[in-house]
Amino acid sequence: MPGIVPGVMKEINEKTGIKVIAGGLIRTDDDVDNAVKNGAYAVTTSNRELW
Repeated sequence: MPGIVPGVMKEINEKTGIKVIAGGLIRTDDDVDNAVKNGAYAVTTSNRELW
């Protein structure tokens, strides 16, 4: 799921209990933090600076 839609990730996680992996359009540390804070189990990115 695109990592920049935190509200949707949180909703899916809360309603289904399914672990969501956020990936795509992750550009900053804040994007990673927001994804995790909103229910992402993991975050993927090709941006090596964020690994």
